[in-house]
Amino acid sequence: MNFEPIDIPFNYRHTCWFCGEPAADMLDIPLAMRNVKLCTHQPISVPICAECQTFPVQQHCNSIWQHRDYIKQRLMKVYAKHLGIGLNWTKQELEEASFEGSIFEGFSRSAWAMYQIANERVRYAGWDLTVAGSAIGYDDSAGFEFDGVRFASQEACMNYYCAAQGLNTTLFEGVLNVVGYQRFSYALKISQINRKARHYEIIKIIDEIEQQELDTQQIHADNSVKENQYQLVAIDMGEAVVEPQAIEWALDNDIETLEQLEQAEDEFFDAFAHLGGVQAFQLFNGLQLYLAARADDKWIAQFDLNREAWM
Repeated sequence: MNFEPIDIPFNYRHTCWFCGEPAADMLDIPLAMRNVKLCTHQPISVPICAECQTFPVQQHCNSIWQHRDYIKQRLMKVYAKHLGIGLNWTKQELEEASFEGSIFEGFSRSAWAMYQIANERVRYAGWDLTVAGSAIGYDDSAGFEFDGVRFASQEACMNYYCAAQGLNTTLFEGVLNVVGYQRFSYALKISQINRKARHYEIIKIIDEIEQQELDTQQIHADNSVKENQYQLVAIDMGEAVVEPQAIEWALDNDIETLEQLEQAEDEFFDAFAHLGGVQAFQLFNGLQLYLAARADDKWIAQFDLNREAWM
């Protein structure tokens, strides 16, 4: 199999493409001849450091991008404690922390540097891949990205934060099962807030979130049905025009008669105070005429263009 070396910019000539450390060798992708047909790009060779080289190419690997995500996952696992420093502390907090004893004082001095080194390697994106000037298209079909870091999978991302911050996997996974990975940051925040929750508390939290989601979905469904049922239109009442927003307010507040409107006059003007006194009065006047006219069934049948909304 013929592996083409990727183009290496001069300032990266001794750099690992995966993590930015000094390169020690060249890595060939794909692993075997049988993977060539599955590979999303031509066979290539990329510079790799000694540590990244210890993470073997997986049998099912079909692209350099997939192997990069795998290496990032392995690095995050190896340096979870170092990365956890930056997740749990700020640089200023470490500098101001009162650690006693030679071991803890040494940690205070070196901790942030350890975090920065590990973080830079995990976030390192490498340079654009080309072979003889021709670009190798980026494949983002696999993996999961969160907070600027690419993970091998959604589960790998969750496991990383659980390990680095001491989060409860059962809670984290339970929330994600309810809200989905598109709301990963929300699930992470819930897990951080309830880091020390007991088992019965975890069950209660997940149940509450699930109920909130169901309530939200029902509200959206009701609004959707309401929007699809009718489209309110303005009606010229002669002396004034009744506007859709005024009719909608009446529908939402179960105001069906002129008498009910007069009793709810203060609530109406409070609802439309943001429009100013003149416009709010025009809306109220139009609605008065409209509800008065609706007392006549014949008028409704002949002139009320919004009659279906009241059914």
